[in-house]
Amino acid sequence: MTEIDNSEVIQEILQNFITVSGKKTSKKFILGVVNNVIRDLKPSLDFLKFISVEKSNNPNEICKVKVENNLLIRYQSKNNLGQSLNLLIKEIYRGIIGDDIYYNTDLREIAQEVHEACKKLVEEFKINLKFGSALFGADGGIKQELSVVEFANNSDVLKPVINALIDLLEKGMAKKEKTRYEAVKTITETINELERESKVFKHVLLETSPLKSEDGIYNVKTEFSVKNVFFFNSQYEYAVEAVSKIDGLSAEELTNAIHLLLNKIGDTTSIEHKPMFVTELKRLLSEKCLAKLTEIGVKLDYIDTRLKEEGYYILLKQTLRALIELLGWHTSKKYAVESVGTTLEKLAEKHANVIQYVKIDKSKCEEGIGAVTIDHKINEIPPYDLAKALRDIIITVHKDHANYSNMATFMDNFEEEIGEQYYTELENIGVNPHLIGLRYT
Repeated sequence: MTEIDNSEVIQEILQNFITVSGKKTSKKFILGVVNNVIRDLKPSLDFLKFISVEKSNNPNEICKVKVENNLLIRYQSKNNLGQSLNLLIKEIYRGIIGDDIYYNTDLREIAQEVHEACKKLVEEFKINLKFGSALFGADGGIKQELSVVEFANNSDVLKPVINALIDLLEKGMAKKEKTRYEAVKTITETINELERESKVFKHVLLETSPLKSEDGIYNVKTEFSVKNVFFFNSQYEYAVEAVSKIDGLSAEELTNAIHLLLNKIGDTTSIEHKPMFVTELKRLLSEKCLAKLTEIGVKLDYIDTRLKEEGYYILLKQTLRALIELLGWHTSKKYAVESVGTTLEKLAEKHANVIQYVKIDKSKCEEGIGAVTIDHKINEIPPYDLAKALRDIIITVHKDHANYSNMATFMDNFEEEIGEQYYTELENIGVNPHLIGLRYT
């Protein structure tokens, strides 16, 4: 071989490899991948400084590969050049399979066609077209039997957590009854919303197809980094060693992401289901998964406490607060709290199963609702019983203590004070403030 042959060899091999790869993907895509790879490898592979891949004006060509006749290339050994080309080719494989559109490109066909086009040069420079490292997209469609340690990685814990949340929503935990498909849609929309708050969710993909496994488990995917693509035997078959991109994130980032997701979904549940949200979630998760959540610092008990305070607990508390505020407008906080206390005492026997959980500290009457303590066991009361108690408390407070000319005006002010959210929740459990205003005017 003459001194310039090395340049010609590199040019011919790369021209063929890029041309075949471009036919399997697209001209624009492969040019982008190749130039990105060359740019990234230049600091470690000096010979790449003398290689350029440019767009061709010829519609029948993918590109133009140019290799300068530099001394570094001219006198480089075939073995060294072959190793460098192997790395370059592996990184191009990496770019192809790492794309969300071209992740399932058949690398076997690329290897086969390039080998046939320049077999002698490939073998002489020991170019190994049968293996490479690659980034893997969200769904490679390549199955490989791997031994997986359950919950060993960040990605392992997401599938059971997300599927448990789907189950909870499907079973009526949400404010509106949902089918399983609608529950999946809600989780998907939530994950998309949370992308702005946590980069974990940028790599999570939930399969929204109605098709599911025999157990009804939806496939929770994450974008993968495939560490290696292995080609083997004469058929050029290949396998993939995949690692989820979120496994490269810290445990703290995963913990924060799970907190965001659980809090967001917990907030969408109806008021009667909030107190049981975490209990039901724990029931659906395995002991191993719960142990993993505890290990990484997910505070389910903290979420449980917060949601319990947003169940019937918060509805009763907001009702009493609104009544105290209304009475206090024309009198004082102290009088208002004492009046509500008198009402509760009057109704204590009739509604014992509700009022037993409400205590008023008479030494704190000046603090308004701050004087009222409610036991979280109120969340276990049937909604019908709670509705009857709240209805009678409202009517009795107005009748015995309110300085209002009529009930309708009182209830209009009550609606404004308690706010739309809790006014609607009262209606949901069977308390209709509007009808109370009309009936008892």
